Amino acid sequence: PPSRPHNWPKLPPAAHLLDITKPVILSGSLALNLDPAGRCISHSEFITLMQELGLEKLLPLTTWVGKAGRPLSGGERKRVALARAILAKPRVLLVDEPFEGLDIHTQQRVCTVLNRYAKDNLVIIASHVTPTALAVKQKVQLDEANLHTVNGKHRATL
Repeated sequence: PPSRPHNWPKLPPAAHLLDITKPVILSGSLALNLDPAGRCISHSEFITLMQELGLEKLLPLTTWVGKAGRPLSGGERKRVALARAILAKPRVLLVDEPFEGLDIHTQQRVCTVLNRYAKDNLVIIASHVTPTALAVKQKVQLDEANLHTVNGKHRATL
């Protein structure tokens, strides 16, 4: 692989990168898609997160999804992938375009989940859309080859 510039930070081992612009859905049960590593997540934790993300219509957890199962919309795929990442409990969660293609009500549900998760973990979101319900501590705007910190002190040229 190409070498990383010396001044780029290494991601900690407990980091989870989530590219939900092209979410992967396994051909299997909803439970398998939410916990592919089989970490023994409680049934109530699954159900609560699914309800918070507005995915209760996909329940029960035995529902087969993917190629041979119930087809999922783009928004459902995105939220299932987000739920899987959150259930993995990474200390650092990097999420790419979590709001793209979602209606405002669903965006707010996703914001509620991300805001709660960010209370105890670092959540970094790359997005063209920033819903008002998202609690943003620091916003960085990338323009062409320049990096500008919008509400902070950092300024750098890439």
